[in-house]
Amino acid sequence: MGRPPEGGYRLPALEQIAAASAGRGARYARSAVRLFVAVIPPPALAQRLAEAAASIAPPELRVIPAENLHVTIHFLGDVQPDAVAALEADLAAAAARHTPTELALDAIAPGPRRRPRMLWATANATSGYTAIVSDAAAAAAPHAPSARPARPGTPHLTLARLRGRAALRRWPDPQPLDDAAVPLAELALVHSTPGRDGATYTELATLPLGGQSAGRR
Repeated sequence: MGRPPEGGYRLPALEQIAAASAGRGARYARSAVRLFVAVIPPPALAQRLAEAAASIAPPELRVIPAENLHVTIHFLGDVQPDAVAALEADLAAAAARHTPTELALDAIAPGPRRRPRMLWATANATSGYTAIVSDAAAAAAPHAPSARPARPGTPHLTLARLRGRAALRRWPDPQPLDDAAVPLAELALVHSTPGRDGATYTELATLPLGGQSAGRR
């Protein structure tokens, strides 16, 4: 996942993304930008999760690259480019009100439970996590009319997805995870560009919790 320039969000980065999107062809060109708020795991943890998923995923599943792994805090959908600066400012203010914490991962398991389509690294929602999700959704609401409802109760990282129309009769058994926690020290405002080979993610801004970021290690 591409990182934002030093100092956070910059409008030229968004303009470059729009130009690149237009260059992909009419099918994938967009005037609005598709955004979501996420927590990005440390690179070492992301690599560990990607390798664990690859070791148990059957051929019907496409394993997500380590650099694309994230916990979705709030999916914003299509946002007009001229609304992004105000969106980022309101999200940054919301993030600054929360104390950094962590999200303990407990297993790699099929998800969603009723009709699995993916492999998830799952976690239980804590009160801190739930508050962060709710505040991010409230902060984004004036700027992202297409946003999905907030979903604080199902934190996870998607590690693999079914390929196309593939069907899988037997999913891998859940695998417990030990000593695996995603730090909730900062949020990321992420741009998603759809493409023939899957989405490309680019971070537009980092939004520290508590007003100070410890970074990712």
